[in-house]
Amino acid sequence: MDKIELSKTSNQNLGFFDPIALKQWDQEYVRVKSMYYMDIAIWVEYQEEDSMTVTFATISDYKIVMNMEMSKVHRRKKSPTWHVDIVHMDKKFRGKGLAPKLYKHLVKALDIVIQAGEAQSPGGRYIWNKLCASHDVSVYGKFNHGQWHHMEPGDDGEPWFGYMRGSDLQPYDGREFTMYLSAA
Repeated sequence: MDKIELSKTSNQNLGFFDPIALKQWDQEYVRVKSMYYMDIAIWVEYQEEDSMTVTFATISDYKIVMNMEMSKVHRRKKSPTWHVDIVHMDKKFRGKGLAPKLYKHLVKALDIVIQAGEAQSPGGRYIWNKLCASHDVSVYGKFNHGQWHHMEPGDDGEPWFGYMRGSDLQPYDGREFTMYLSAA
């Protein structure tokens, strides 16, 4: 897994969800618990059999909080695995700790496993480190075809690192490493 750095100019305003499209997706959204005094819902749009876009938006005014583009990795009927291709978080909602909560709700609501992207921005490493600290989800990973390791939050100076119990190897040291998130 590699580290990537993003430009400071990547502040995005994602806009609003189309209420007309919302009516078409009425049966496909899942209400997320109130966070920061707002209700957030998840809308899932399957472009093809192997790709989907997940939109998290506020229910009150349809403000888009976060978009995720994902592609299917494993086709199991129960808990299929989806790879995170790209995530866009609206600048208004960054830094509030919402992304790890939204990831957790997504794996639980859709009964899926999420595979981390192969390269992680500082924000992505922060999200996965926070997920490692959660007791209601499980984060695990492995190098190439090695053994599986339960991931734990890192406390080694860079808060984005997770480390593997019983190992001094780091997931972000440039070697091929895959990390997954599932409901506990």
